[in-house]
Amino acid sequence: MQESKTKDLHAQYVKATVESGVAPLELRYTAINDCYSKMPIAYRTATFVNSVVMGVIRQEEFSFAANLTETGIRLAKWNILEAARHLVEFEKAGRHVEWISVRCPVALAMNVDLYEWMLAIIAEAGLKDPSKLCLEFPQSLLFCKEAKARLSVLDMKLLKVRTLMSGCGAVDCPTARLTAIPVDMVLLDQKTTALTNDRNKPNVVPSLVQFLKSMRLEVIANGIADDDQIRTLNRAECFGYITATSYQGTTEPGAHRMTLAQALAQREEERY
Repeated sequence: MQESKTKDLHAQYVKATVESGVAPLELRYTAINDCYSKMPIAYRTATFVNSVVMGVIRQEEFSFAANLTETGIRLAKWNILEAARHLVEFEKAGRHVEWISVRCPVALAMNVDLYEWMLAIIAEAGLKDPSKLCLEFPQSLLFCKEAKARLSVLDMKLLKVRTLMSGCGAVDCPTARLTAIPVDMVLLDQKTTALTNDRNKPNVVPSLVQFLKSMRLEVIANGIADDDQIRTLNRAECFGYITATSYQGTTEPGAHRMTLAQALAQREEERY
């Protein structure tokens, strides 16, 4: 009886949110900028949950709880389908993005046949170019059963779907395990990025980038504070960067957590 009442109440809340005109789920965008041109070349997304009861819930507030659950897998499917729909909008707007990343729980790599699961979603979404899609996993992927995690990552390479691991370089991140779980790209932890141009540790970040690139990984720096850091990363041949909210430099980095319309409106490097 109590369970039935809870379900009814939940349905009422969902209905009220929908009737308010606010989407219950929304992908928000953060630009990944090229180190040379300083213009957006790809986007990292985060899911926002909008509720008339609880307001806006950011991905950071629920991702840990969803990381090993079936709910997290269902949310990942929504993220991927929504990103595929948005890729069509980027194409219509004449935008040339390398890829769009979507947050995925570790459960997706460990608890399902990721190849068949993704193959079905690619067909459902009508995704013409799977390489425009990137699955982002947290660093806890490196603590999972190696054989299954490796297989899931390699299966995505077969489908031409990119993979990204966040939190690289963090104190508790076993970076060397990336040789066994070969994702395509890594996102440096913000505390690691902050060491760029540190006078007491001038070679830490450039050396780490070169180490990661020796494993055939593309590197993205998260939390860039100024243009000096961008120049250092450009010399290290870093793929790109995400600015910190405190960024002070010569270019307009774009707002964090942009709507789709705001992301579509961004300027990009001219293509010839």
